[in-house]
Amino acid sequence: MIVVNDGTNSNASPCPNSYVSLQEMRTFWENRNDSIFTASPRVSTAVLDAALLYAVDYLSQKYRMRWIGSKVEPRQCMEWPREWAAIRDYVDFPDGSLLPLGVSSKNKNLVYYTTTEIPEALKRAQIFLARAAIADDGLSASQLVGVLDRSTKREKLGELEVEYFNAQREKFFFDASREVEILLTSQRGTWERG
Repeated sequence: MIVVNDGTNSNASPCPNSYVSLQEMRTFWENRNDSIFTASPRVSTAVLDAALLYAVDYLSQKYRMRWIGSKVEPRQCMEWPREWAAIRDYVDFPDGSLLPLGVSSKNKNLVYYTTTEIPEALKRAQIFLARAAIADDGLSASQLVGVLDRSTKREKLGELEVEYFNAQREKFFFDASREVEILLTSQRGTWERG
């Protein structure tokens, strides 16, 4: 069962276990005409529950020691909300360099997330990762692994050709991880599409 973290219930019982609700996820993908969400029959609540939980597990495991700021309460159930987490916006230039907007060189003008705020970038990342966890037929969800663990669908030796299962899944990982890396962690990862 999904218990949404609204930023004020970090130590509630039962502990929150998701940054977004089932309805938020459904609406997000229905608005983008994702066939898994617009086709009949609809993805079951059980599959969505599992996918959202797998996405939170992935985010927690991958970024646990890299989030900006610190937990508001040391024993809170989830990584967010956080205190002293600066809001960062960047212009991403074609050469890969980033320029922060609205922050002076001496960091005098930093703006912080409130101690009850769950960043929209984190919510979007959970939604993208949860979608990656859902099988193409919408009937099941599986734990998330890195994009380097792709399954090979077809190989061809002459003129070397490789086809992977579910290339769309890699895109979901990339979209979610890039935003989290840039906006919500203390160090920027290096991203290149292979």
